[in-house]
Amino acid sequence: DSADVLKRTIMPAHQSPNAETTGSLVGYAEAKSVKKGSIAILKDQPCRIMEAFVSKVGKHGTTKVHFVGLHVFNGNRVEHIWPGDHLMEVPFTSTHVYTLIDLTEDGFLHLVAEDGTVRADLNIASATPEVADRISEAASMLDDAGYGVTVFSCMGKERVTACREQRA
Repeated sequence: DSADVLKRTIMPAHQSPNAETTGSLVGYAEAKSVKKGSIAILKDQPCRIMEAFVSKVGKHGTTKVHFVGLHVFNGNRVEHIWPGDHLMEVPFTSTHVYTLIDLTEDGFLHLVAEDGTVRADLNIASATPEVADRISEAASMLDDAGYGVTVFSCMGKERVTACREQRA
């Protein structure tokens, strides 16, 4: 029955299972349980919640939650008001650190995972200008040190979020 399936997919907002284990890109959480700093879907966009204001019970007997969030990929501000006791979508996210082995002339990163798999499908353009500059600088110094590149994944999209020197 569909109600049983829905009950099994409800999760606390602070938990972050991944899409591989659930077969879905999103889970569900009660709107009033989604807190500042978590990631939720606002107006069909994955957003990091910057503010969550809960109103008092109104004449129709339910609280409302006013969310203010920043889109996780482009940084745009998104606002949305949601009934506090209704379910809202909470995307599954993951963060992986790869070792940088090369940066091609056309901007593609060659990265190695801990298990030894190589990927070359991420472009430096997915990073903020500051992170892209750091990656370019790191790529020119690969003979001297190793660098870790952090990749954030959400709803089937990825973004390079950091580049740091790795300690031996």
